[in-house]
Amino acid sequence: MTDPAPPAGELATALVRSSRAQCLALVEVSRGADAPAALNWSGPANHISVEELSAVLRSWEDRFGMRVVGFGHTSLYVSVASPPTAIDQARVLTAEHYVACPDWFHEDPSRDWEAYPEELMTRHEWEFWWD
Repeated sequence: MTDPAPPAGELATALVRSSRAQCLALVEVSRGADAPAALNWSGPANHISVEELSAVLRSWEDRFGMRVVGFGHTSLYVSVASPPTAIDQARVLTAEHYVACPDWFHEDPSRDWEAYPEELMTRHEWEFWWD
């Protein structure tokens, strides 16, 4: 697996420069995926509990070198060191993204479900948004 630190640093810099992240926080957790639950973050409250979300994020940490880089009121930004390399794996990941964050898919009705798995194979940043 690729070192997760460089993509996380690049995303953190981009978030600050684009004003998508306007504050910094240090959270005492053993895994970054646990930060939302440790802060009792309510971003995904309409669809999934923050504890369930952290469990999903831990799985993505293990499989894809995913790192939580930032979150806001209802947005979550993560970096991905090792995107999926097989289309079947990317299709499963697409379903996982949908279960964790259906709003992101519904906000843009033109989102192409067939193309999204292929996008996931090249992207090193995932953004989620809940209504």
